[in-house]
Amino acid sequence: MFKFLRSAACISLLLSVYQGLEITMEPNFDGKVPWKTDLKITCMWDVTTKGIDFLINKQSFETHPEFKDRVSLLHSYEESMEKKEQVLTISNVMPSETGTVIGCFVMSDGSKSLPPLTVIGPPTDLVTNVAANPNFTFAEVTFDALPDATRYSVSFKTDTDAEWTKLEDTTETTVKLEDLTPATKYYVTVAAGNIAGYSDELELTPVTFDTLDNLLCEQSVGYNSDEPYTENSNLNLTCMIAEESKANGSLVEWSANDVILQADDDISITSNNKSSNLFISAVNTNHQDIRCFIRNNASSEECSFKIRLRDASNEAYRNVAILPLVLLLLLLGLC
Repeated sequence: MFKFLRSAACISLLLSVYQGLEITMEPNFDGKVPWKTDLKITCMWDVTTKGIDFLINKQSFETHPEFKDRVSLLHSYEESMEKKEQVLTISNVMPSETGTVIGCFVMSDGSKSLPPLTVIGPPTDLVTNVAANPNFTFAEVTFDALPDATRYSVSFKTDTDAEWTKLEDTTETTVKLEDLTPATKYYVTVAAGNIAGYSDELELTPVTFDTLDNLLCEQSVGYNSDEPYTENSNLNLTCMIAEESKANGSLVEWSANDVILQADDDISITSNNKSSNLFISAVNTNHQDIRCFIRNNASSEECSFKIRLRDASNEAYRNVAILPLVLLLLLLGLC
């Protein structure tokens, strides 16, 4: 009976050790620890005993070959306190120490361990798969996701900017750069981050975005605004997109006296990405203010052709007035 009671008492004491022993770790982000941080492991227990040891992978911290030079023990308890506390610090933990098990051991074979360490370093091997889609005044940048990254930092600048503009961190792998200035080169960097910090910034190569320039019109070389056209004669005009412009997705329209021209029996319009040609077989007073409009989502430009027509009545009058003079000269020549 005595032996039974003694055994029961030992079991009771052992249970009190397990029930009262606590172990915590800081910092602790859902079981993950940032690299190069100092761990603080705290053991608390409520059993009257002075014997305690911290175990690292089931080995005393004082003799562990990889940790003994980076640990320190803080005695932070008083005998009068109901709970006793002791703190172990480990400095500069590294990702290679992932899997390490740290525990507390007190007398009467009571022990408790933390889950295996997961030490997180900044993301590495950031590989970009850049797809720059300039769309007039914005551009989309995409890059490959990293399994150990929880956020991405994107910055950009132009040739003339002294500093980088940093966008708000994102979890997406597609970032839109907005409100870009036409005809300006933009450089972009990407960094991947997690609780341990950021990877090195990687400047995407070539990652220069030439947004669409403001469109520029050039009138036909053969057009002369000072030369009048005879009514009902042929009119041939060309509106050219300047070489330095980027005219992807451009739309060309012609108007005459503020009326949009459509191809018909008298009007022919031929356009491509470089130029547009307007042919009118019988020009008249409805065609005196001709404009060529080039539009895209970035901007619009126009070329204006002022068509001057000869006055048909004045032309006829001049012909009638000259005729007697010509006859007189012919008669004088006969004499």
